This record gives sequence, structure tokens and C-alpha cells, in this order.
Amino acid sequence: MRWLPSVTLVVALCGPVHGAGEARHRASPFALDPWVDGTAMALGLTLWIGAPLMLNDTRATCDPCDPRELNALDRPVIHFRNERADTAGDVLVVAIPTLAAAGTLLGKPRWGMSGVAQDVVLIAESMVLAGAVTQIVKLGVRRARPYMYEAGARPDERGKAGATLSFFSGHSASAFSAATAFAYTFSVRHPRSNLRPLVWLAALVAASTVPVMRVASGEHFWTDVMVGAVVGGGVGILVPALHRRASTSSVRMQLTPTWAGLTGSF
Repeated sequence: MRWLPSVTLVVALCGPVHGAGEARHRASPFALDPWVDGTAMALGLTLWIGAPLMLNDTRATCDPCDPRELNALDRPVIHFRNERADTAGDVLVVAIPTLAAAGTLLGKPRWGMSGVAQDVVLIAESMVLAGAVTQIVKLGVRRARPYMYEAGARPDERGKAGATLSFFSGHSASAFSAATAFAYTFSVRHPRSNLRPLVWLAALVAASTVPVMRVASGEHFWTDVMVGAVVGGGVGILVPALHRRASTSSVRMQLTPTWAGLTGSF
């Protein structure tokens, strides 16, 4: 799944085909730059995929860890072992971005395929940057996964690097970044649509299933998935928001220098 954003970037930014009918569509509310966005995607993918390779010491600092160190919300999770939930989480983290990308086709009648391609790139870029942030934090925090707090649980996993990369949840961050990026771009492209609340509700409900599955499987604590959801959702809104054209933004900020300092208007 991680190679898809880079392929999407090349197709959408470097090679969109504009037919005769494409010129009749409205000017996009988003502006993408092949060099800026290409660089951001390349750096993000490098960190997302390559950061774990920088981990020299893969051993956990405790084995087993002391459950008394956990807060009351996280402590019960050390006994969770639902394998079906583990599989469901892996399936959903692929399905949700796929559905989000497919959902961009709703804008094709109004914005054309170039608009669809832009939205797919924004979703992919949001996921890549959320993934990069996730990996950096994981390597910095090195929190043991829930099963490390119970002696003998998952013996095949205890000695691996992944056993120390619990905080925060990458699955949750990926799902929420894709879902919110789709909902945000839809809202911007269809400001008068009555479907906007429904799109946001469906996107957030779908994304929320991933954190639940990750906790039920015993792969993450509640605090892991909650932070992952917040970070992913934030990135999913921030990335497309930063790509909005100034003339289409409903919020503007202007700073004007004066002899006494700066004056601002919003």
C-alpha cells in the first residue's frame, strides 16, 4: 500500500490529460505544485518506510513490563487478544483510503478528472505525512505494546522491533488522515451540498472502526489510538487546507505594517 501514493503523485501531477471537455470545468479551489508536493511525498515516504530501519536496538526495555505503570484506561487492554479484530484492522486500513479515493469521483461532473486527481493526491499526501510523523514519534517514545505487559504472551513477537512501537497507532493515523482529507476536499468542492454532514459523519465513523479493532486485537492501547486519530485527522485537514487557493478560502488574514507595528484583519 505504501507505494501507491508515489504512483498517484506521478500520474496526477505530472501527466493529467486535459481533453476538450476538461476546459469547461471550473477552476480548482486547490493548487498543487509538482516540485513542492513531490518533495513532500518523497521525504514523507522515506521517513514512513525507512525510519524503522534506523532502529538499532530492537529489544524492549522490560519483559514483562509492569502493568501498574499503566493508567486505568489502558490497563485492561493487556489481556485483549482478538485475532479477527487484528485482521479486520489490517483490512480496514486499506479499505478506507481506497473508498476515500473512489469517493473523489463524486466531483468529476463538476471538476473533471483533473479535480479528481488533485483530491487523490491530497489524500495520499495526507496519509504519507501522517505516516512519517507516526514513525518519528514511535521511534522517539518506544512504548511497549500491550502484550509486553503479560508474561509469555505472543512469544514470536516479543523480540521484534514492533513490540516497542506502540505509541501512537499508525493504523489509526492512516485511516483518519484519509477519511478527513476526503471529507474536507468534498466540502470545499461542494460548499452548498446537503451531503456534506453525511460525508463527514460517514468518513469519521468508518475511520473510527480502525482504532477499535486495533485495541480489540491487543496491538495498541486506547491512548495510542486516540492520539493516532487526532494526529491523522489533523493532518488530513491541514494538508488540503494548505493547498487551497487564497481566492477560494472563506477565512483570510491580512497583516499591514504601520508606524506603530502591525495591524491585522480577518
